[in-house]
Amino acid sequence: MVYATPDNLRTFRVPNALEPLVKVSDRFHLKPLLRSVTFCNVGYVLALADGGVRLIEVSADLPATEVKVEGMPKDAASAVGKSTISSRSYSGRIAGWKALYSQRSNEGSSVGMDKVINGTLDEADGTVQLAEGACADTYGVVDEVARRVLLAGGEVWSVRQADIPDGQPLAAILRYAL
Repeated sequence: MVYATPDNLRTFRVPNALEPLVKVSDRFHLKPLLRSVTFCNVGYVLALADGGVRLIEVSADLPATEVKVEGMPKDAASAVGKSTISSRSYSGRIAGWKALYSQRSNEGSSVGMDKVINGTLDEADGTVQLAEGACADTYGVVDEVARRVLLAGGEVWSVRQADIPDGQPLAAILRYAL
């Protein structure tokens, strides 16, 4: 919203959409501002994290401020009655991951991430060409597969060694056998 006189120029930021309008008069056209002062235009953001909980008040014309609430949980975990929100229970993703890894191992489509498999991947269809050893024309195929998975929006999990079946070093579950 802009108000202009021969001697002054005032602008107002309003929290609601206004229809374009130009008025020329000996007084200001205030009606578009009335909605801004009629309704409070305030919102609250509840920020839950493993390390804390905050309630933030946000308004159209003032800086955001934290609101103190008596009895507020100290963090997200205590709000839901757990010791942490990042726990890895048996019923969680790790148990489903172990089962999938075991299945894919039996199919020959899992590989230890510490193992280097030298070769190349075809840019068009992803066909793997294995190499006898490392050279200037080859690279770690598993690293390249992980890179492509990430670029395609897929998942690459970093898993603790204790969570991997058979105590192997880091591993990959592949869609197809190498």
